[in-house]
Amino acid sequence: MKTVYKILAPLCSIAVLPVVFFLPLLHLNMGETIMGSLGLREYSSLFYLIKTAGATNDQTKTILNMVLEILKSDDNKIGAALNTKGYFVASLVFLVLAVVIALVVFFFALLSRKYLLTGGLALGGLISAVLANKMFDVFAKPFLNGAVSLKSLMTEENLISAFLGNLIKVESMEFAMAYQVCLLLFAAVAILAVCAAVERSMAEN
Repeated sequence: MKTVYKILAPLCSIAVLPVVFFLPLLHLNMGETIMGSLGLREYSSLFYLIKTAGATNDQTKTILNMVLEILKSDDNKIGAALNTKGYFVASLVFLVLAVVIALVVFFFALLSRKYLLTGGLALGGLISAVLANKMFDVFAKPFLNGAVSLKSLMTEENLISAFLGNLIKVESMEFAMAYQVCLLLFAAVAILAVCAAVERSMAEN
């Protein structure tokens, strides 16, 4: 079991980095309230979001930029109504923390025989990822329950914005596959570490 741990634990922990960067991290679904489910549905990876940071023709990026620009100001009526900016920041912090923990776990799994410590760190990474998801869910809630509509995100008040705002709603804004895979990877490292620790304890006795 220790051999399996030495091989798989470092691989699983270091795999968190490309998973977070390249696998779909954000699921955004804009659906029409009248026309059924023919709206925008996209899964975006962190790499894709960074790559298209300056793009103006990308729908997902445009919507996210509109939201984030509004949230920058405390004086903005939407920013004040949401009052969830802190949860968005907390989500990013916990996500970064999970990645940092994955790096630490990688070195411990590769160079150390402190199995329980490695398993505890992996569990900490899993908890950080779960908290990142929970914080993002709180941030997204006003967009999902209708407290903030597309109409309120538009800079110009006119008949078209009123029509589109009432027609289109955000049906889903959540973490996607990257989050789920990260949970599996951290859990795998924790289980491997516990098994290796139990095997060593049994061998010593």
